[in-house]
Amino acid sequence: MKSHVADYQTRIYALRIVARDSTTVRFVGYPHDLVMGANTYQSDAGYEFSGFSATSSTSPSVIDLEGILSAAGISRDQMASGVWDGAKAFLFATSWTDPTEDEEPIAQFILGKTHIRDDRFACELMQLIDAVNQEVGRTIGATCPWQFGGAECGVNLATHTVTGALTSVTDAGLFADSAIAAAAGTYDGGTIEFTSGDNAGLRALEVQKHTAGGALQLFLPFHYLPQVGDAYELIRGCAKTRAACKTYSNIANFGGFPDQPTSNMVNKVGGQ
Repeated sequence: MKSHVADYQTRIYALRIVARDSTTVRFVGYPHDLVMGANTYQSDAGYEFSGFSATSSTSPSVIDLEGILSAAGISRDQMASGVWDGAKAFLFATSWTDPTEDEEPIAQFILGKTHIRDDRFACELMQLIDAVNQEVGRTIGATCPWQFGGAECGVNLATHTVTGALTSVTDAGLFADSAIAAAAGTYDGGTIEFTSGDNAGLRALEVQKHTAGGALQLFLPFHYLPQVGDAYELIRGCAKTRAACKTYSNIANFGGFPDQPTSNMVNKVGGQ
């Protein structure tokens, strides 16, 4: 049972959304803005979210949030560039007579699918309890399932990371740094993240192809067109094969099963 609940006679709901870069927007279901401590929660003018319901089962609850981009304090560029992807949301109840942030916590959510329709946005907030419904366990395969540089992998990414600045730009998905001295293909499957310029703070994107002259071609383009001089951080990738693991002198942590017989091999008979 909750240690404290909001007064049912003056009860209102408030929602706080925090992006991965700590950008925060705050909403409250009330006709006027409310100040809670040092933070101001915007009134429901310009946005709306569906009601919340919960059960004793592990079925997750979903909130649909829709609003006008500028009125909600969320820019079109932020929404389109992925600033709000995977953001955390906190729903709580309080009293409009004495508003207090997180007075009665209701639920926590992860920002899910987001759509932009003209000057409006619509997104789905999925409750964290949905993680309980996810299947867990390992799947046996030829390639390694571990995240490159993760705890199971054990590779120190610091020794496989370089920094620099762009020397030429073709488009948002193809640019180069002539100072990259590594052989072509070294950074295939790696990731690049900008630390300055318009794309600074956006999620890292995967490198499709690293060619001579320090050229980097991505699978997906950055939201903003990079500029010459933009600083970046580039991390090598891993093909997740046993041979690739040997190049990192990390075969002891290889998690794949390349010698596992396939169904075609098992079903062969006689001299097949």
